[in-house]
Amino acid sequence: MTPYKRNLIFLTGSLFFTTAALVAQQKQRTEAWPWRSVVMGVNGMVSAEHPLQARAGLRVLESGGNAVDAAAAIFYMTAVTEQHQAGLGGDAYILAWLSGPQKLAFINGTGPSPMLATPEFYRNRFGGIPLDGPFSTNVPGSVAAFDLAWKRYGTKGYSALLADAIEAAEKGHAMTHFAAQNHASALDVLRRYPSSVQVLLKNGRPFELGDLFVQPDLARTLKTIAREGADVFYRGRLAEMTVATYRKYEGLLRLDDLAAFHAEEAEPVRTDYKGYTIYEAGANSQGLVLLLAMNILRDLDLKALGYNSPEYLHLLIEALKLAFADRDQYISDPRFRTIPSEACSRPSMRQLGAS
Repeated sequence: MTPYKRNLIFLTGSLFFTTAALVAQQKQRTEAWPWRSVVMGVNGMVSAEHPLQARAGLRVLESGGNAVDAAAAIFYMTAVTEQHQAGLGGDAYILAWLSGPQKLAFINGTGPSPMLATPEFYRNRFGGIPLDGPFSTNVPGSVAAFDLAWKRYGTKGYSALLADAIEAAEKGHAMTHFAAQNHASALDVLRRYPSSVQVLLKNGRPFELGDLFVQPDLARTLKTIAREGADVFYRGRLAEMTVATYRKYEGLLRLDDLAAFHAEEAEPVRTDYKGYTIYEAGANSQGLVLLLAMNILRDLDLKALGYNSPEYLHLLIEALKLAFADRDQYISDPRFRTIPSEACSRPSMRQLGAS
């Protein structure tokens, strides 16, 4: 078996989180047997919410791929098995700790609002931005994000990375309890759109635990990406199909929006906390929230308060409240506004202000 490439990758999106990593050495407490055994390995590890996601990533590692390859395979499998978590129409932030001189990479795969989406349009028609439907979406960035990560750091071809996801979509997979619950909770929204009823419901009702969930249209989409590359999603036949659907439901997304979008590699943000260096995805992600909260807590003796004591929890909650207040005040899209990210090494972004 080919040794796994020594890479560590963390992938975060609006509804997506997975890791494909070297297993870290973990120390078990000797005085008590853990309620769940610690997973350990020698060459590599994949952690994911769904078994098929973990299997897809592991197969890529076993075939000689690296963590970036495995993460891409997991992403596409997630689009098949857990649409409520992630999908081709979502966004992604990628942090990857790589072997070699660069070490840490951050890729921002979040698309802007469509060019037709003006504040005046939403105020006049809805009084705000709807929470779901064709008027609530931005330009999808996740496909471009994983494509950029793969082009710069991946090693295996798309046909290998998408093979398991294509099979699961084409032949079907057993619906899990969690996925079935999420399909049921979205029933009212899904019923508004005939295509959603056809693809995501069974005779007008949600799929239930253990049902075989077959998605032939998604399988064809994944085959097209595997064959023609991710660019077809933004500037090819898949882009045209997406825009046709948005036009049908009077949505605002257009071909120019998709064609103009490209994922970006940028600098991550960081802070030091009690001897550790903590990295997070930069703006427009919420990564700064964690770093700001840690800065507030950095010089406090939390151990002396006792883990989960009322005083301990109160400090953590108040630190997070202040950090989220800074988020609401300053964090936006760096393509349109300057974000004072350098303030993440200080207790409050308000010390610098924002332009």
